[in-house]
Amino acid sequence: AMLAVGTKDGRLRVLDPDSGAALVDDAILGAEVLSVAFSLSGDLLATGLSDRSWAVRDASSGAELLRVQGHDGKCNCSCTFDEDGCMDPDDGCTVVGHDTPVIAVCFSPCGKSVATGGEDDPAQVWDARSGELLPMEVQHQDAGRSVSYSPCGRWMASGEKSSNDGRVLIWDSSSGTPHRTLTGGVNALSFSPDGHSLATGGGGGGVRVGD
Repeated sequence: AMLAVGTKDGRLRVLDPDSGAALVDDAILGAEVLSVAFSLSGDLLATGLSDRSWAVRDASSGAELLRVQGHDGKCNCSCTFDEDGCMDPDDGCTVVGHDTPVIAVCFSPCGKSVATGGEDDPAQVWDARSGELLPMEVQHQDAGRSVSYSPCGRWMASGEKSSNDGRVLIWDSSSGTPHRTLTGGVNALSFSPDGHSLATGGGGGGVRVGD
């Protein structure tokens, strides 16, 4: 078992929860860490940062394997890391990142994709190895501040910005086609272990559990 901790000053620690020993001690990420998530296998770790980027890391060493950098509306870019460092893309790169801080990250159960949610932009789904943005037909109306896969991996849920007119969208994770829409904005959501229920928490302090 491992516990990942991200800090406001841009550091990442991976701890043994039983002993408290640091497995990865103060890896410097360069921006405030807003979200962390392990892959189901436990060998990968996704991080979302305040600089609008998200990354996939080796959970045992903290080494960065992939980074998709956000943008300011003027440029889009992604880069991968190898032993020689970052390999920057050509000017014609068309990979689109978030244009606000990444406050939610979640691996699919098989570990092949990563869902991300921005502070003020829609949820997006990416190939976990290449950083390629995957197509989906779901049309978000507001910021996708929370994301969660069902345990079987068939369904994906994303909660739009917490407000009275927000929504929770449930969609087919493989095709990106809409399945169900629930009313009420949320800041956090999670499927039950059997995948039959979805718990949501909103900005007003309430928690709902629905089938």
